[in-house]
Amino acid sequence: MERVAIDLEWVSLIKEAKQLGLSIEEIKTFLSNSEVYVSKEPPPDTKLSKII
Repeated sequence: MERVAIDLEWVSLIKEAKQLGLSIEEIKTFLSNSEVYVSKEPPPDTKLSKII
């Protein structure tokens, strides 16, 4: 069996969406139709900001 890293924040968000009554299909539709906002500046507490 192949090991795969998962993002626990995403798992938490999916669980919360299901608790609110959203179906997996509704979650998939939302994620596929959502625009992604990319900030020019990383949050100050990220490792990336220490490199920059």
